[in-house]
Amino acid sequence: MLVSAVTWPGLAIPVLVVAALSGAGHAAAAPGDPGCATTLSSPQVVDVSGTAMVSSSASPGACNRAAPQLQVACLQLVGSTLAPVCVQAEGPGTARVTFAPYTPGATYVATGRSCANAGSPPVTYCRSAGPLTATL
Repeated sequence: MLVSAVTWPGLAIPVLVVAALSGAGHAAAAPGDPGCATTLSSPQVVDVSGTAMVSSSASPGACNRAAPQLQVACLQLVGSTLAPVCVQAEGPGTARVTFAPYTPGATYVATGRSCANAGSPPVTYCRSAGPLTATL
């Protein structure tokens, strides 16, 4: 388990990060740790208004003394020099990301993160999931 601080512009948040197990799409806390698990879906081809795209999602799993605050799902084409495409959802919602154009036979990588508030005063705990890789 790695405990660190993450700083966003104008905001410093203590963060608890637990790495997902190899290839698993789920990151869970130890039974006594506050926060929420992260559930990540593998990259898959979806049809969006007649256009083939690659999609993945990140959602909060079981929570321990915490309330989900933010989920982030990212997709990247392996070998691309471009940054991953990421989408976030606030509250207990699911972050769904789509990547276009879909390239048949290419390999895509999905990563995700869920953050939850726990305690009084509230502390933010984040858990990462992935990477999940799929050749589509």
